Amino acid sequence: MSEAGRRDELRTCLVTGSYPPAHCGIGDYARHLRDALTPLCGQPWLLTTAGAEADDRTKTVTGWNRRGVREATKELATLAPALVHMQYPGKLYGHRPEPCLLPRLSRRRPWLTTLHEYRIAHPLRKVAVLSLALSSTGLIFPCASERNYLTRRFPRLRRRSCVIPVGGAIPVVEPGDREAWRGRFGFGPAALVACHFGIVQSNKGVEALLDAMAVAATRLPNLRLLMIADLLPKQSACHANLAERCSHPPLAGRVRWSGYLPAEEVSRVLSVCDLCVLPYTDGLSARRTTFVTAAQHGLPIITTRGPDTAADFAVADGREALLVDTPVDPKALAEAVCRAAESADLRQRLSARVTGLVRDRSWPAIAAATAACYRRALAGLPIGGEDTR
Repeated sequence: MSEAGRRDELRTCLVTGSYPPAHCGIGDYARHLRDALTPLCGQPWLLTTAGAEADDRTKTVTGWNRRGVREATKELATLAPALVHMQYPGKLYGHRPEPCLLPRLSRRRPWLTTLHEYRIAHPLRKVAVLSLALSSTGLIFPCASERNYLTRRFPRLRRRSCVIPVGGAIPVVEPGDREAWRGRFGFGPAALVACHFGIVQSNKGVEALLDAMAVAATRLPNLRLLMIADLLPKQSACHANLAERCSHPPLAGRVRWSGYLPAEEVSRVLSVCDLCVLPYTDGLSARRTTFVTAAQHGLPIITTRGPDTAADFAVADGREALLVDTPVDPKALAEAVCRAAESADLRQRLSARVTGLVRDRSWPAIAAATAACYRRALAGLPIGGEDTR
C-alpha cells in the first residue's frame, strides 16, 4: 500500500474537551499527540471546545451539555473519520456526564478512549465514565495502575485495553544563559534553586512543599523555591491561601512565582534550577507528565512514593530520585530537600539515572504505539496487550 493510502486508512478524529490555549494537561497531551501522529496518519481532525487554537482541520462545539453533544455527533457524522480517539477527562468538559454518551451515538466507527484518570474520580462520575469505557471499542491508559484498577473489576475490558505511557508536557530546548534566567527571578549566583511546576491543584502537594521549605530554610539560608506556575489569588481560595503564606516569614523572599510562561521559556527555566520537588499527595505514578518532563530535563527530583509507584516506575530512593512516603510529612520532605541540596554529587547521580526512566516517553514513540492501536481497531482486532511500548 502506498504511503498516501496508508495515511488515508488511518484517518482519525481526536475528541478532547480541552485544547490549548486552555491550561489543561490533557489538552496539552492532545496537541502533542496530534502533532506526532501527523507524519503517520495525516493530520487528525480535531473536535474540541470553542476558543481552542484552530486550523482548517478543527471543529468546535459551544460546550458539552446535551446541545453540545448533539453538535459533536453531527460534526462527526459530517467528517466521517475512519476512527475516533477521545481524550477523557478534560477541564472544559466540566463535570458533565453527556460526553460519555458519544461512543453510543457514533456506533458506525471504531471509538478509542484514553482514560487519563479513573481511580480518583468522584463516585458519581465513575458511573458515567464506566458507561464510556464499556461503550468504547478500546481503551488506552497512561499507566498500568489505572488499567489494573478498572480491569480487576471488569476483566472483559482487559483484551480491549492497553497501556501507552504519557510523554513530557514541555519539549526540551537549548538552555539559555544561566545567570540571566536566574536573575530574572531575583536569584543570585549563590542561591540553590528548587522548583515545582505545573497547574497548582490540591493533589500536587503544594501546601506540604511550602511547609517543608519553611523547615529547610532554617538549615539552608541560600535555599530558594521557584514555583513555575500561575498564582491566581482572586480566582481561587486555594491560591489566595498560598499567596498569603508566601508573603510572610520564613517564606517571604524565598519563594517566587513565575506566572504563566510559554513552553519554551518553561524549558529554559527548568534547565537553570538545581532540583525539582514534586510531592504528589497520591504518590508518583506514570500518568504524571510533570515528573516525565522534569526527568527529560535531567533535573534531580524529590517526589513521593505511593501505592502505584513501584508498578509504574523502576525507581528506588537515592538511585533515580529521592522518595518520601505518602501521606507527605513536611519534615521528611524537608530532610530530602536538604539531602539533595547539600550534595552536588548526589544531584549529579540522580540526574544521570532519572533520564533513563523516561527514555521511551518521546512523542514519536507514543504516536507510533497509538497508530498501532488504530490499525488493530480498524482491522476489527482487540487492542489489548500488556503494554504497547
